[in-house]
Amino acid sequence: MSSLGTLRTFPRLLAAFVVSLTALVAIGLALPVAADATAGDWERLGVREVDGRLDRDVIPVTVTEGRFQKIQLRVARSSMEIFDLKVFFGNGTYQDVEVRSKFAPGSSSRVIDLDGGDRVIQQVEFTYGNVSKGRKPARVVVWGMH
Repeated sequence: MSSLGTLRTFPRLLAAFVVSLTALVAIGLALPVAADATAGDWERLGVREVDGRLDRDVIPVTVTEGRFQKIQLRVARSSMEIFDLKVFFGNGTYQDVEVRSKFAPGSSSRVIDLDGGDRVIQQVEFTYGNVSKGRKPARVVVWGMH
């Protein structure tokens, strides 16, 4: 190929490289958030579909054994705002947690430390608003760390 032909294809190669690099950077930025609730000792505790008809919902914890030190919420399918949550423990007590955050699909809450160390969790109750209307219901998943 002549040097003139190489010069003509260079802008296309450069554009393809920039697009590929941009995609890799975007994937790299998303991985730490996605890895929070899927790596290590994280375990899925329960899930609830939220359609916006109510402003309070409960996620029963479906794990039959185990004590947890931390929890994290993940939101999928639709955006929503979560105000507060209560974590109910096996001994009858609960912990109030102020969240007050807007969540886009695929985003997660901060890691929430549970008072009192390792705790058996029965359910997580949360209040919310601003669920995207006319779209798929938002899915809220609670993850726990041993």
